[in-house]
Amino acid sequence: MTIALGLSAVDGIVLAADTEMTWGDYLKTDGAKISVLPDRGLSIAGAGDGDYLDAITFELERLIGNLQTNNFAEIERAIQNQLAKFHREHVQPWRDASLDISLLIGLERAGKRILWTTRKATVRPCVYSVIGIGAADAHSMLTQFFENVRYPAVDLTMAQVIAAYVVY
Repeated sequence: MTIALGLSAVDGIVLAADTEMTWGDYLKTDGAKISVLPDRGLSIAGAGDGDYLDAITFELERLIGNLQTNNFAEIERAIQNQLAKFHREHVQPWRDASLDISLLIGLERAGKRILWTTRKATVRPCVYSVIGIGAADAHSMLTQFFENVRYPAVDLTMAQVIAAYVVY
């Protein structure tokens, strides 16, 4: 069962995910579901088809890494455009719901941080988000900590504890 979550803290962003990878109906292995590029202040977690996640993560790492702006609205538009292009070219032609992907994208630039969540080709900023098949259960747990919260309300240490608890 995939579960990945992102939490914005007052002093950082936490991404957490399980490590179980499923291949068809017959094989389960462990693997990383979070890509981290510390020199670019970028982290991406994903849920959905593994090959598609690898492809879009690579595209977004390159896109965001090459953008020479610290304007999060511009970066968000670029992400949205890349996701729309990816879906148009790689997902829609197959008309296969199993190819669906969702992402959590954490970015820090010029001392500011943002967490985005994606669904299909949409992007929105958030204080917290959960993706994957385990999202419903995790979301109900997180609302205990973050219900009606529009700004980060916990520090990084507390966000890490909450993330570990929910993913476990």
